[in-house]
Amino acid sequence: MSREKILIVEDESAIRELIRMNLMMNGFEEVFLAEDGRSGLESARKWKPDLILLDLMLPGMNGLEVCRKLMEDPETAGIPVVMLTAKSEEEDIVHGLEMGACDYVTKPFSNKVLISRIRAHLRREDSLKDRLQMPKKGDAVNEENVGGPAAKDGDPYRNGNLNEGWETEGASRDPQFVKLERGPLEIFTASRKVLMDGGEVVLTFTEFEMLFLLCRKPGRVFTRTQIISHIKGNDYPVTERSVDVQILNLRRKLGEWGSRMIETVRGIGYRMKEVES
Repeated sequence: MSREKILIVEDESAIRELIRMNLMMNGFEEVFLAEDGRSGLESARKWKPDLILLDLMLPGMNGLEVCRKLMEDPETAGIPVVMLTAKSEEEDIVHGLEMGACDYVTKPFSNKVLISRIRAHLRREDSLKDRLQMPKKGDAVNEENVGGPAAKDGDPYRNGNLNEGWETEGASRDPQFVKLERGPLEIFTASRKVLMDGGEVVLTFTEFEMLFLLCRKPGRVFTRTQIISHIKGNDYPVTERSVDVQILNLRRKLGEWGSRMIETVRGIGYRMKEVES
């Protein structure tokens, strides 16, 4: 049995119950239900689910607005949101991703496909947590456990690796002390917290993954397809234009520094500058 908590926000009771039964038949024990946007927000804040299934067409507050509010709240911004929608047009998909959704499933959908997508996102979350486990004192500091280049001569880099005080008292057991630094930007990899000049920057799941990817390999150019594959997996049906939208949002949230440091490589993709300019 799976202990992950799933929240279903769907106004049609028949669909809501069908999804709930399907989840429980596939081993998900903790499934929470909400029938409109406002109760969905309240449930997300109360239960802190591991994943949210969010219908787009909800009464009162629609799914896009719910998603936007979830991503603006630091308490819920890191929760993967899978949108359920009868709309399959590119503009609707891009709009949903702009609001912070990490995936979408169009109605009518296959129960097997839905369960597969849910498990894929939960595995990705688990993999991220495992990958970013705090290294034990005495362990080698390398790219696999902190997301940055390996330290040389035992001296962690301040750019792209652990902060210098990671072994100080209280730090070795606190995952918030595992971080990447790029100038004024600090990325706390285990807690998924981002600071710019000491102030918190609230990012969606996808925005965080993009920023983390670019900051891990400064100077390397990533194609839009590579970015999609890294975050969503291979053969994911998202247009490359959606990557441009997410990068635009990311630059806006990071301010002038983000606009200067995240470079567009014409005809290819994006990269993080190696040196401050």
